[in-house]
Amino acid sequence: MFTKKPFVLSTVFAVLLGTSTASFARETQPGCDFRPSVLSFTETESLQLPLLSEVVEASENGYTVYGHVRLSCPLTCGAVCGGIVFPQQQFRVYLLSDSPALSVPEFLDVNLGHANGVGTFPIDVRFVSNDKTVRIYASLNSDLSEPLSKELKVLDLKLTSFSLNPLEVVGGDNVSSRVQLNHPVGETLNLSVRSTDPDVASGPRAGARMERGEDATSFQITTRPVPTETEVRFSTGMGGSETLTVLPGSGGEGPGGPVTLEKFLLGGVPSGWTKTFSPDPSGFLDLLGYVELSGPAPAGGVTVQLIHEGPVDTNYVTHGEFLDGPTLFVPAGSASGTFTFRLYPCRHYVQFCKCDGLVSAKYDEIKASVHIVVDRCEALNPVQAATVFRRGDTNADGTSDLSDGLATLGFLFTGDEEPSCLKASDANDDGLVDVSDPMFLLSYLFLGTAPPKAPFESCGVDPTDDELSCQGQDACVSSASDAE
Repeated sequence: MFTKKPFVLSTVFAVLLGTSTASFARETQPGCDFRPSVLSFTETESLQLPLLSEVVEASENGYTVYGHVRLSCPLTCGAVCGGIVFPQQQFRVYLLSDSPALSVPEFLDVNLGHANGVGTFPIDVRFVSNDKTVRIYASLNSDLSEPLSKELKVLDLKLTSFSLNPLEVVGGDNVSSRVQLNHPVGETLNLSVRSTDPDVASGPRAGARMERGEDATSFQITTRPVPTETEVRFSTGMGGSETLTVLPGSGGEGPGGPVTLEKFLLGGVPSGWTKTFSPDPSGFLDLLGYVELSGPAPAGGVTVQLIHEGPVDTNYVTHGEFLDGPTLFVPAGSASGTFTFRLYPCRHYVQFCKCDGLVSAKYDEIKASVHIVVDRCEALNPVQAATVFRRGDTNADGTSDLSDGLATLGFLFTGDEEPSCLKASDANDDGLVDVSDPMFLLSYLFLGTAPPKAPFESCGVDPTDDELSCQGQDACVSSASDAE
């Protein structure tokens, strides 16, 4: 077993930390060939530059993103890379951009004893009139010889088309709309849709949403009954406009005519708003919902659909139920109705004890929603409280870092003591502890791959059933006891 140890560790580090593409002078460290191994950028290799009004955080000239450079060394210097030897050893990395479209600092000082040799630097982005490819260089030499380099695309994001179909509609009917951009978006974009008369016709309150990688999206324009022909002009925050003609229907407005969803409240909060609630960890919170139609319900009444779902950008959805079922019946002649939504604390495995959801009312394709946030977790029973842990924290020191990957490797290959909580060592949550777990954790730490599943950033219980033992981690068990 001892003779295999160097082979196992060198194999793991070769995969995770990579090999050098250039070598550098190293007068300060004889015997250790330090070198930059990775030059990367935050989340994306394309930067999109929409109109200034659509980029809230942008300054007058542009905005700032961040790049990263990491120093690596051979296995013989692994102790130094882990911060065990020379904890304050500092290296200066010189930076250069070949275009004024991206501005970087002249140099960056990186300490091997902190953040495992990873340095972060700002990149100031200037707005461009056309797409541009810029190369950024990083070197340990002041003359920028033998550099690493990486290209970053600066894109001028523009609206290429905006359409409504049809352009003439009877009030109360919906209209399909579509927007098209010249590039796929790098991050989620909510493009504002404006109406000159939102009481007659309006687009989605949150705007036209495009997810990462999409360059187009379709959405619905909602119209309301009108007594006379009315023109409404629509435009987007990136330009483009269309005029919609809304016509009166044969039924008109009032009793017996078409009705629409006019108002929706939950716990006194109007649709389109966000509210944080704090139900008792051992109980629940009842919220009164209110639905109002645009007029009295016709003969036969109206059935409004009630929906509880998670926003598209959350992993932790609120827990709740409609006490009288997922529909609300508004009888003929009445224009409103109420219901009760019972809201429970977040599940005990939710990180940071925070979850969110959407509670909505929907009728005739019109949907109104209140965004609810819960900041309390349900109480743990004694068995659960004794087994809380933080995934990825093999050595139970309260953090997930390089030392945890090494601790798992030591347990697997060199006969080190078994961790007190094997669930914490199961970084990829497959119900086993093997070499894939330290690989998974270290890939997240150094290569920016997907993070371990909950409970990861805070303590919690395992939402996945498996046979791995866990005696609890001291810091997590004490915090769970204090919470009770």
